[in-house]
Amino acid sequence: MISQGRMDEADVMIDRISPLHCSGDDKLKLTRLYRKRGRYTEAETLCLRLLDDFQGKDYGLGFVYDTLADIYKIQGLNIKAERFERQALACEQQMYGEFSINALLGSIQLARILSRQARYDEAEALLSDVTELLKQRESEVSSLALYARFHLAWVWLNQGRTELSIQEALEIIKLTAKAQGAQSREYIERVENLRSLWGINLDGTEFNASDIADEITQPE
Repeated sequence: MISQGRMDEADVMIDRISPLHCSGDDKLKLTRLYRKRGRYTEAETLCLRLLDDFQGKDYGLGFVYDTLADIYKIQGLNIKAERFERQALACEQQMYGEFSINALLGSIQLARILSRQARYDEAEALLSDVTELLKQRESEVSSLALYARFHLAWVWLNQGRTELSIQEALEIIKLTAKAQGAQSREYIERVENLRSLWGINLDGTEFNASDIADEITQPE
């Protein structure tokens, strides 16, 4: 764990960097540092300035749009986040193609923002398309495919399709264990999400707070 002293030291180091004397790419990195430190107003201000600098440059512009979407999403400003995520997605599609991995990842991020606004039907349509495309382009156990499917299962849960959602979530966790290992960050996070969002354990039983100390084991 990083001590408060080290965190304060990091802020001091960031404050020594003058955006006025940074290149465009360095300014992009600085916005990420501001965001990680929770300095959202400074990150937003710098990003908005960068929009003019990167006009006509899809890579830099897409990065700025994506950073702005992230800043607003963290603060729960989902309408603003959606606006900039759509613009970031348009840049990704322009640069890499409509069905590129970058664009598909952008579609997943957009679906997550739509879900935060309870626009589950729109999120489901996006995630279903992405999942199908990833199955064709990669494999059903690729990291991005499992990522998309897990969010789709969560959307189904919010649509009231509980049984289908649980079956899909459990299947994805099994596939994650096989593809990435039961000690992987993705697997552990999905088990935790299963408990916190679905309220169940790996064996389908109801999750109780006392279960959190149980050892996480690989499903059969």
